[in-house]
Amino acid sequence: MTEILSAIADVATIIGVIGVISAIIALVMTKRQMTNAARTLGLNLVASTLHEFSTNERLKKLYYEKFEYVDEAYLPTHEFFGTSIERDMDSLLMLFSVPALAWENGQLKTEDMLPLEYYICRIAESKTMQEYLRWLETWLKSQNISRHPYLSFCNLAEELIKQKPNLLADKYRLCLRDHW
Repeated sequence: MTEILSAIADVATIIGVIGVISAIIALVMTKRQMTNAARTLGLNLVASTLHEFSTNERLKKLYYEKFEYVDEAYLPTHEFFGTSIERDMDSLLMLFSVPALAWENGQLKTEDMLPLEYYICRIAESKTMQEYLRWLETWLKSQNISRHPYLSFCNLAEELIKQKPNLLADKYRLCLRDHW
């Protein structure tokens, strides 16, 4: 009888160990699945930002007229504020600030931003945008607003500009071949 109870206790212990191992495996698999789902959502955010930018005619027009082919600053003046150009600049910054916030919160990696990198860097490096962001920073301080609404965009742009040589490694330069 003691042997039977001992055998039952051994079987119960083995079942308990199997249960614990199964629970650990389930937890690891769940964490991995959640990580993959979060990564997919983040990459979808980058893709949807690129899609929105490429299909929004107003933002594309602004980008090409003020940032892509222009090197002189379009200095903000009182006539500038409240205009459609200011609203479009804010829309462009808001659009790119969404993935920048996800990057800043650790949901996206810097490498995940490669599809947006060129546009973010062109916008951030333009004299027009630098002037606008400087003016906006001064205005925000005068209004006692503590956090710049485009700070995440600025932080991401700074990181992308700093890492530009690393991010544009040979494996990413598909169109730049030795024979070009």
